[in-house]
Amino acid sequence: MLKLIFKNLWNRRGKYAWLFIELVTITIISWFILDDAIISTADANLPLGYDADRMALISVRSYPEGANNYNQAESDSAKKADNFKSLLAKVRSYPEVENLTYGYGWDHMNSGSLNISSYPGLVKPDSTPAHAIQLQFIANTNFFEAYGFTEIEGYPSLSELSKSTGGHKKIIITKDFADICFPGENAMGKEFVQVFGSDTVRNEIIGVVGNARYQSFNRTNVMAFYGREQENSDEYEIAVRLRQGVDPDDFCRDFSQWAMENLKTGNYYFQTAQPFSQIISGEEYDRGISSKRQGQWLLAAFFLINLILGVVGSFYLQTQRRVEEMGIHRSYGALKRQIRAMLIGEASVLTILAFIVGDLIFLQIALRNGLSEGYSNNGMFALIDNWTSSFWPHFAVVSAIIFVLILLCVITGVYFPARNVSNINPIDALRDE
Repeated sequence: MLKLIFKNLWNRRGKYAWLFIELVTITIISWFILDDAIISTADANLPLGYDADRMALISVRSYPEGANNYNQAESDSAKKADNFKSLLAKVRSYPEVENLTYGYGWDHMNSGSLNISSYPGLVKPDSTPAHAIQLQFIANTNFFEAYGFTEIEGYPSLSELSKSTGGHKKIIITKDFADICFPGENAMGKEFVQVFGSDTVRNEIIGVVGNARYQSFNRTNVMAFYGREQENSDEYEIAVRLRQGVDPDDFCRDFSQWAMENLKTGNYYFQTAQPFSQIISGEEYDRGISSKRQGQWLLAAFFLINLILGVVGSFYLQTQRRVEEMGIHRSYGALKRQIRAMLIGEASVLTILAFIVGDLIFLQIALRNGLSEGYSNNGMFALIDNWTSSFWPHFAVVSAIIFVLILLCVITGVYFPARNVSNINPIDALRDE
């Protein structure tokens, strides 16, 4: 059968030439259109590393001086600390809350505020700095437990790490960061040493936690955390972890109704409650990432519709014109399934050959200009072990997706007319001939 397929392709090379060129062109265009959309979607679906599906964010604010509800007697530091402690106790006692942590307006996962620090890159002999996303947390607030980070064997527990008060001199890093900088070693007690003129800064590693991504659109797991003592603030974000089976949307709706009446303490008042999924999608929207991704997929969908119509139509007409030829095959005893297999085989082989040529042409473009990096910040993190960040795995995965899409379109365009052609009565076909 394979020999016959190649023989038919060769004998019909003039008629198949334009289809071959069309498939090569489609392969190249598919890369330009689909690469960004595939990588952006892949980044958004990487594991976050914390329990975002069971998280909600509660915003608490303080009335400013001069506001109608402002109480001067509740404004001194001691009162503010007591009032916020009382407010936290109310939230903690809410039936659907399992755990909570809190920070200032920017101190939570997937915050719009991104703090990137440079650490000496122990990966390379030239000590090229490694960029890591750095997040501070307030000590003794169950930070790691509330978010649901993964505890790593051989290092302090999450509860111990949540008590850290050493500031940026005592850091906790993610497992990927530890494995890349200290491969095969326990990172506990090791240091990143940075020299700024006459000043030397030592960042001692006091613990390692499971990999986590700070933002949904940024694929890096390279993070560093440090704890600090609490200071009074006029705004807090309380990240609550919900009990198993509690729907975050239902919780936020019910909690908001309850909090409007029950959560005012001193000058502090409840502002909003949002599921973490909403925080994530909102941050993507604010940065234009979700609209860009939607635009990419709309363009891809438009292209795919035209691809399906064009390729299916081309192969449909090409196959339909071979009624007489298939009638001759049938008159010599060819079975219906053999006719269908031959026609689909010819189209598949042609597609494979055209795809290889188109893919190799785009490879030259990719080697010169690179492949899609997704979100722009991904390019600054050298320490990322992910298929989307490695050229050859990236090229192979997207190539496979594009190949499958094109092949499915071609087979669809061939199968239905091939079924009709294979059912032709040999006598009718020869009479027409």
